[in-house]
Amino acid sequence: MSAVSTPPTTSAPARRDAEATKTAILKAARHLLARHAHADITLKAVAERAGVSAPLILKYFGNKDTLFARVMSFETDADALLDAPLDELGRHMVRHVLVSQSQQGADPLLRIVFAPLHGAQGDI
Repeated sequence: MSAVSTPPTTSAPARRDAEATKTAILKAARHLLARHAHADITLKAVAERAGVSAPLILKYFGNKDTLFARVMSFETDADALLDAPLDELGRHMVRHVLVSQSQQGADPLLRIVFAPLHGAQGDI
């Protein structure tokens, strides 16, 4: 009687959530850009911080310049602010920044912008 061999059961690798991955990459790039000059930041460093591979960054963003252009783009924020009634724009801006920060965590670039409000020794 011969034994029937069955292939080992392996679970399929978990599929990566593309939007969550892009968000992690952008967050990592923002973090590094807040601390280092653009020229000193490598895709490898961004990838390590985001927990992905450098080729995946290239797949999503094409190249380093495109990645950092996206990091510095405030288009989404601008669109949200343009929806505010003019007489409530200031209140809407503050609310939008606070909500964005609570959802995305402390954005290092915004911490730099607001550092002067914390005195000369701003917590960056």
